[in-house]
Amino acid sequence: MRRFRVFAGTSLAAALVVTAMSSGRALTEDQLNKALEIEASASSERGKFTARGSTGTLPGLASTPAGKAGKSVRPLVSPVESAGGGGDLVPRGTQPADPQRAMVMRYDYATGVTTRTTVDLGTGRALDVRADANYPTPLAQEELDQAVSLARQKVSEFDAILKAARPGEVTISHLSPLDNDPQSTTYGHRLVYLWLSRPKRTDQILVDLSTNEVVLDHH
Repeated sequence: MRRFRVFAGTSLAAALVVTAMSSGRALTEDQLNKALEIEASASSERGKFTARGSTGTLPGLASTPAGKAGKSVRPLVSPVESAGGGGDLVPRGTQPADPQRAMVMRYDYATGVTTRTTVDLGTGRALDVRADANYPTPLAQEELDQAVSLARQKVSEFDAILKAARPGEVTISHLSPLDNDPQSTTYGHRLVYLWLSRPKRTDQILVDLSTNEVVLDHH
């Protein structure tokens, strides 16, 4: 039997948003775009940072279809209310100057590493980055869409219900498990359980986004 840590879930009826709420405050579109721009620049200049923490990669992921394609996603951008630290990578000679901050989360398919970059929207600098392998990471909307597409291709009942349902009738729920067993064939893979909550409850479908497959034997 596979043993997973299930860490996150939501419903596609209420779509996962990139901009997260924190203490009632949300990022504006301009702030979101600025945060993504700063994070992208920082991710290409890691030599300017001092590494700390569990930044090791997971074996085998680079040879998966998603790993070979160099796929990465940024599923979450959220405002940071305080000036607290806590990162794996800290820019040398950089001190935070503006409390207007955001955290950008990125998942890399080839390594299984999730980076959480804290950016200063006022100065345009990355303040710190925490990098962890096999870390609980929410799914991006594009990943949820891909999982639903794969499930529809492989599970006829799932596809038939979606085809027959009227707009607004369908609720697709999901959970995102972590496979922590090094002996497992899906160890460290990007996994998602999907099922219909309405108009008809269905069995859970395990989709492996690292291999672009539906895992039929997952009990």
